[in-house]
Amino acid sequence: MSWLFLALVVALLIFINGVCVAAELSLVGARRSRLQSLADGGNRSAGHVLALTGSFRALDRTMATAQVGITLSSLGLGMYAEESLAQALVPLFGTSVMSSVTAHGVASTVTVVLLTYLHAVVGEMIPKTVALHHPIRTALLLQGPLRAIRTLLAPLVLLVDGASAGILRLLRVRTVGERGRAHTLQEIQSLVEESAPTGTVARRQTRMLRNLLEFEDLPVRKVMVPRNSVVGLPVEASAEEVLEILRKTSHTRYPVFEGDLDHIVGFLHVKQLLGVLCPGDPIDLRALARPVPLVPETARARRVLRRFREERVHLAVILDEHGGTAGVVTLQDLLAEIFGEVQDEFDAEEPSIRRLSQRTALLRGSVRLEEVNDEFGLNLAGRFVDTVAGLILQE
Repeated sequence: MSWLFLALVVALLIFINGVCVAAELSLVGARRSRLQSLADGGNRSAGHVLALTGSFRALDRTMATAQVGITLSSLGLGMYAEESLAQALVPLFGTSVMSSVTAHGVASTVTVVLLTYLHAVVGEMIPKTVALHHPIRTALLLQGPLRAIRTLLAPLVLLVDGASAGILRLLRVRTVGERGRAHTLQEIQSLVEESAPTGTVARRQTRMLRNLLEFEDLPVRKVMVPRNSVVGLPVEASAEEVLEILRKTSHTRYPVFEGDLDHIVGFLHVKQLLGVLCPGDPIDLRALARPVPLVPETARARRVLRRFREERVHLAVILDEHGGTAGVVTLQDLLAEIFGEVQDEFDAEEPSIRRLSQRTALLRGSVRLEEVNDEFGLNLAGRFVDTVAGLILQE
């Protein structure tokens, strides 16, 4: 047997092993969303990859193909190539009768070491490294050879796949189904956090995505305007008093209360008041007030947002555990938790966090600790407090 033919056989077996190893890892690691985007753009290779991994049944069949290819190529190297190469190397180590046994042993050892090295490095490590670092490109490149192997070895692939499925059923191992591929909120949040340091997702986008994911479990008490900052209209206020409050505060909606903020009877939009306010004329704020939703401070912000949408209101009163008013929350407050503060041309309020230098900053006491941590990369936390002012008082 010629050295050239033997070298081609060894190279072919190692190549098949490498193709199957790289294809197996790349098909599992390739993001389906990216593949779908490429397929929608007319990339036929991406469509073939999706067909190979589109369902758990198809993926099982594809993995069986890769495993059959890896097994057969490894067996070929061990049974055929090792023996043939050892026989070819024997003449290099001796020709006497006494030395022939030794020569064969040395040749076999050299052959095993050489083939093991080539198999491990060229057939395993290099394909794995390439597939792990470039799963999409590798999957697109190797889907053709893998489909060819699946066609050539179809009976054996079906046998292996069916046997493994039968054994799993006997062992009562349940497959997860298509839902097992779906990412949980925690996994999505981890993906966002992992992408941020690489620059794949901009810092502002990272913060917005993080806010959106955290919004699911955000208590409304962390979003509300606290009671000591609530501006309301006394139900017995005159037109002049109401106009003065509107002039000083410039809010859009005002809770209407009787006696104190623990007894809120409704809320008023500034557009309602502008049409009826006339200095000197009596005004009945109770009759004008609209019903206002009452929400416990332990409620989730997402549930309050749902109530706003269902009841078509933009303001709710937050109640503490004793039934008193803890604060109010508006639609703008909820949206600001996701998109950040948005000020219009009439807002004269300074930003809640203002950097003065590289090492100093000016913070409002009402700023939440989460915002400070996000802005400066800190890990500030307090027991039963959510704001900078609360943390300072606690300390």
